[in-house]
Amino acid sequence: MADLRLNHCRVYMFSDFQDLVHFAAERIRERAWRCVEERGMFILALSGGSTPSGLYRFLGQPDFSETMPWDRTHVFWGDERLVPMDSEESNFKLAWDHMLSRTPIPKSNIHPMVVDRGSLEENANLSEQSLRSFFGIQASSVAGDRGEHGLPQMDLVLLGLGGDGHTASLFPGSRALEEATKLVAAVPAPGIPPEVDRVSLTLPVLNKARSVFFLVSGEGKHTVLKQVLEQETKELPAGLIRPREELIWLVHPPLSEP
Repeated sequence: MADLRLNHCRVYMFSDFQDLVHFAAERIRERAWRCVEERGMFILALSGGSTPSGLYRFLGQPDFSETMPWDRTHVFWGDERLVPMDSEESNFKLAWDHMLSRTPIPKSNIHPMVVDRGSLEENANLSEQSLRSFFGIQASSVAGDRGEHGLPQMDLVLLGLGGDGHTASLFPGSRALEEATKLVAAVPAPGIPPEVDRVSLTLPVLNKARSVFFLVSGEGKHTVLKQVLEQETKELPAGLIRPREELIWLVHPPLSEP
């Protein structure tokens, strides 16, 4: 494992993907117990995509699962595709099949985004209402008056990196990147597979998180990853993520020229 420190983040690089999985799982468990001890619960937001599936399988294994405080863990999602929850393209299904269904987490602690209503905007609005209800945030909160109490604070958000620099469902050039008042953005089909509408946490919510872990696998992501890490452009959504306490990149395989 290689460890690279940058001004705004820390990058861990792994030659073996399973080493990345074990490293991530250990740190998730460590943060979970710390949050439970300090605040009584652990709030985790999950990512979709293929890279986290290996991590979810490991977290769901009985030997590891029994060491997690699942009864005090609440799970949300960073984004979701507007497909049925049993669709192979659903981020919820990915996490449910590989992890959540294999753990003792109470169903009341699982908070999927709303995807089954008539319009994209309605799904986004109801997903936001769910967040506000859980965190006790009044609907009247706006950018100018929300302060520290107007945004939900996740303990840890897992994110991925798209080949175009997108993360969650925040795509380059999207109006969702400019959203300053909503917690959940309605994102029209972005023109990449799967070409479906989506809902996504907005930048203010992601940046209010205490910690963010980016999970990046595949040499095909190296070019855009270097651009993000070196801050070559301000147009890549992944480069706009600045959580409150810690930003960690977990990368497989290692960058050839860090």
